Amino acid sequence: MQFEPGVYAGLLRRLARSSSPSPLRCVRQLHAHLALLGLLPLDSSFAARLAATYSRSGDLHSASLLLHYFPRPSTLLFNALLRAHSLRSGPHDVLRLFRRMLALGLRLDHFTFPFALKSSADIASLPLGRALHSQSLRRGLELDAYVSSSLVNVYAKCGQLKDAQRLFEAMTVRLPSAWNSLIAGYMSVGIFDAAENLFAIMPDKNIISWTAMISGYCQNGLADRALSLFQDMRRDDSKVKPNWVTVVSVLPACAHSADLEQGERIHQYASVMGFDRHPTVQIALIGMYAKCGNLAKARLLFDRIPKRDKDVIAWNTMITAYASHGHGQEAVSTFEDMLRAGIRPDPISFTGLLSGCSHSGVKSLPQASTNICMYLEDFPPEDKSQFMHARTVSALTYVR
Repeated sequence: MQFEPGVYAGLLRRLARSSSPSPLRCVRQLHAHLALLGLLPLDSSFAARLAATYSRSGDLHSASLLLHYFPRPSTLLFNALLRAHSLRSGPHDVLRLFRRMLALGLRLDHFTFPFALKSSADIASLPLGRALHSQSLRRGLELDAYVSSSLVNVYAKCGQLKDAQRLFEAMTVRLPSAWNSLIAGYMSVGIFDAAENLFAIMPDKNIISWTAMISGYCQNGLADRALSLFQDMRRDDSKVKPNWVTVVSVLPACAHSADLEQGERIHQYASVMGFDRHPTVQIALIGMYAKCGNLAKARLLFDRIPKRDKDVIAWNTMITAYASHGHGQEAVSTFEDMLRAGIRPDPISFTGLLSGCSHSGVKSLPQASTNICMYLEDFPPEDKSQFMHARTVSALTYVR
């Protein structure tokens, strides 16, 4: 049975908004139906919507295959794919698609450039950022609010704050993202006055603005300022309340100042708000308790994480916690547990392991663990180089 194209477009819109547990299966069935009837390609708008629906369902591969239906894919379809890869893939995939658009001679618009600029900012590529800036100028897009905000972000992340400030001042419409990028840029290099002045006059502070300030203070060792700002967010009259990212950002302040009492209060807040169910918050809490000297609480929280959610970062946090407090045997034992759980170590794992050995007075791994030595004998080549690097770092630390 064949319907008018508008019927298929309407069905796809309904699928995109569907709360069904299996929208991806339905989208694939619709796609297959159209292919069997020889109705592909439909118009570029339908293809872009189909790509976006695939992306929301997590199927980037099927979304990307849509390009093969068009000898000359549209800018609209490419923009949908750029957005999909920006959200779910990574900067290099976005830039690969962008280069393909250039090779095809497609029109680049004010939707295209922000995705490419974000990717260049993510990899901190100043030459690429400048090249994209030049291309946006040639197309008369520099004054577009989204393009100029993305340019501010590129220059701020690449440490070119004069360029970022100049673009910011030239903007006729300043989106919150432009304010946040400049604030984060100044905080990252320790220019607190400029960041604080921007934050003070920013008309619509959002969660990103507050979190950027708190994170910047923590990264620069200003724990008191970070904790004070966090408390301001929790006031009854505050329009913006902390989220789980804010909690993760402020916990290092407790660790830096060894303020266990403050850390426990933040933990309580996270529990009340349900943030402590987030894996990143759980790991941050483990790190905070460990650095404040409460290894028992750190271990308790670690043991509460379901086995399926314990990734290498969680294991490393616990191994490093034991090692930094001189509990070498516990560090070695936790490393062994990680191997038994089927988690592949990384350089931080090895550094924590070797640090634990040195802190406990064990000069060689055979003395500490025969099991680990057996594992090391069967190392993949890339892991061997990571281990050797970690051993060198650990040896230098031990010598000191």
